[in-house]
Amino acid sequence: MAYGQWEDVGPFGEDDEVYVFGKKNPKSQKNDNAGIDLSPAISDYLGLNGKEKVSWQFIEEEAVPKGPWKEIITKY
Repeated sequence: MAYGQWEDVGPFGEDDEVYVFGKKNPKSQKNDNAGIDLSPAISDYLGLNGKEKVSWQFIEEEAVPKGPWKEIITKY
């Protein structure tokens, strides 16, 4: 399990909020129907090679436990 910051709302574009916030599959059919892009740091931490299926959910910041994911916080 790893924690990361959300950066946009959709794979291969930033306009797929129905996928991100809803219960639909991603609109994009690119990259084997990829539904989420993970940062290299999270992918490495989880030992992934870029083609695995992952499960994810939003949580409140207060619920994030201590870990390396709390070392760098980006804010726009």
